[in-house]
Amino acid sequence: MSTISIVGRTLRSEIGPDLDQVWAEEGAFRKALWLAAGRLGGLAGKARDEERFKRQRAPTCPHATDTEVVLGGLFALAEVSAKYNRPFLPEPSSLDVRGCQQVDNRIVRDVLQHCEHLRTLRLDGCTRISDSAFAPALWKPPLAGLLGLHELSIGKCGQVTTEGLMGCVMKGAPFLKSLGLSFCRLSITDEVASELLFNFGIESLDLSFCTQVTDAAFEARSTCTVRELHVPNTQITDEAVESIARCARDLEVFDGGWVMKLTDRSVVALATGCPKLRSLCLCNTQITDDAFEAIARCRSLERLDASWCLRSTPHALEILAAGSHAGESEQCGRPPLRDLKLDHLGAFGMDAG
Repeated sequence: MSTISIVGRTLRSEIGPDLDQVWAEEGAFRKALWLAAGRLGGLAGKARDEERFKRQRAPTCPHATDTEVVLGGLFALAEVSAKYNRPFLPEPSSLDVRGCQQVDNRIVRDVLQHCEHLRTLRLDGCTRISDSAFAPALWKPPLAGLLGLHELSIGKCGQVTTEGLMGCVMKGAPFLKSLGLSFCRLSITDEVASELLFNFGIESLDLSFCTQVTDAAFEARSTCTVRELHVPNTQITDEAVESIARCARDLEVFDGGWVMKLTDRSVVALATGCPKLRSLCLCNTQITDDAFEAIARCRSLERLDASWCLRSTPHALEILAAGSHAGESEQCGRPPLRDLKLDHLGAFGMDAG
């Protein structure tokens, strides 16, 4: 599996101007590629870069599909590509360019056009991205990279509109299972959120900080395929959580942190309706000790974050430790918690995690 990972720094190209005179064209291209990758990845000095090149100089090196390339940015590799008029990326199954400000529509479109085996694309914080990154050029075939895409994350990409998301991305990516839309405040309305939840087979949906999302997006449907749902800092209430608990029986991850209107009702609904729940985040909500009675009945729960729940008390930890009793559920015992965060629980500022 090939992975391209970029951490989003300011980048500069240091490719020598006379490489064509030193090596043959194919060797020059390969060496320039590895020199750029080495410098951007933080390797120390040209000698180390050249040694790395010697160890990796297979004839198909630029097009390898079984290598992991970890880079500090994209710009220098794009210059190598322009210099030698060749593709600069190995054909990846995963491309992570989060926070890289130099990534624009042309780069994303080129990747989607040529990387037909792409499965994961993370563009969070690439603020230059807009709808045209996901739309094929005029008279061009559909973007091959979208056809097999399973995971897409475009958080903080404020130029992507509702039309681009629904018209280009969702129609062009029939196998998409995971979609990250955090901080997409303007494009994600109740209507859009409802479509994504119930009509596209999405299994993981991140609506964090989509402040237009309310209970209307979660009006009860018969079934929902979502297994992982993130709704921090939205405008939902207990009614939305009760609706999703009724129709998403396979829900495993729920993140409702900093949703101030959530109370014990939400926890009871999730504990009752979602037996596969593994991760639950309810930090800075209105839950009380009664909610922990319901949490204690979650037989699959491994991670709990109830930090800054000021209406609860330190007694909540005792409830979790005691677990559920026979008669409250089919099985008695405690949740198999591996990660527990109760920072600043209640008025006593309890710090346990």
